[in-house]
Amino acid sequence: MRNLENFTVSYIRKDKRKDILNLLRKMEELSKEFGKDLILRNDQDYGKFYFQLYIFEKNEEFPACIVKFLIEETEDLWERLGEEGVHYYEWFETKEHPFFKVFSKDRICLIDMESTVEGGIFRLIEDDEGVKVFVKYEDIAKMNREKLLKEFLQVYLATKGYDVNVEDYDIQVTEDEIVSFLE
Repeated sequence: MRNLENFTVSYIRKDKRKDILNLLRKMEELSKEFGKDLILRNDQDYGKFYFQLYIFEKNEEFPACIVKFLIEETEDLWERLGEEGVHYYEWFETKEHPFFKVFSKDRICLIDMESTVEGGIFRLIEDDEGVKVFVKYEDIAKMNREKLLKEFLQVYLATKGYDVNVEDYDIQVTEDEIVSFLE
């Protein structure tokens, strides 16, 4: 499995564009006036999320479980990894593995891939950091980014219970915006 792309996706329903943009402007004014952030949740008319695409190579199967680390002390992360190393292809008891020892003070989450949302060729996990999308490479190899996003948006909105036609939306991609998106 490898990370293929990361970017921010915004979508807006074409026939409601003017109303949504007015609402967003008013929300921004109120945010400034009251000093509080107002957030419009993703729905069938408008949304914004950070998109992380992970692909599985030709003969690679979907894993049974994915491990997610929450690293709170980034200052010494690279020093810790440099000291301990990663030790690829070496077998250790889990509690003795140098990689896990490096992260022993951090938090970890196990995600059962059977509990992920499945839609067509995609499996996805949505959390506070955005949407992590898992797909087999051969399923998307001949798609350009626009087609991939349209297919994914159709699935994403369907998982939220919306039966929509993705052609009714304008989709915008912003590169490398994770920091501003998460603020």
